[in-house]
Amino acid sequence: MEHENCQLEHLEMSGNPKGQLRTEVLPIVFALMRNRSLEYIDITGHAGSDNLALVLGKALQVNTTLKTLVWDDNHISAHGYSIIRHALHSKNSTLSSMPIPFNDVSAAFKDKHPDVIDEIGRLLARNSKTVAAVQESSSEEDEPEPVHVPEPVKEPVKKPPAKKKPMGFNYLINTMRGAKVYSDMSSPDA
Repeated sequence: MEHENCQLEHLEMSGNPKGQLRTEVLPIVFALMRNRSLEYIDITGHAGSDNLALVLGKALQVNTTLKTLVWDDNHISAHGYSIIRHALHSKNSTLSSMPIPFNDVSAAFKDKHPDVIDEIGRLLARNSKTVAAVQESSSEEDEPEPVHVPEPVKEPVKKPPAKKKPMGFNYLINTMRGAKVYSDMSSPDA
């Protein structure tokens, strides 16, 4: 994957409970720093932990070709998702698709609403718009290709903490899927 002539664009290497690479997946992810052809990678099910998130965050800061990342069941904590958010926020403008890693998110955030996942979603959407604008402009042959400058990402305005109802697993999953939430919690004590 690191060789200059590597033409690999799609890599699926998902694991299973009996075939997890754990930290042995890290050199493959590390190779994304130099790879200039891979657009899709599936590294689901390797229990790579936050070590995987750390290496992936570093790789995303320099990789300019990866568009899709699939990586559930890697035991990523809330801190690991913060690392990925930082990489997308600060440097990466090409990753535009990352299916929500439901198993890891539900374990990492338990009963809390994952604002970090919302932010990652917004950054991926921003990257999708950037990629679409570049593709659209390159298809117009008569006009010179405009230089696309990504929009600055505004820091969210910090609001004073409000009392929130406890949010359970079903709320988290339904919210992340964009579904309307029907809560059976009638009071904050429920």
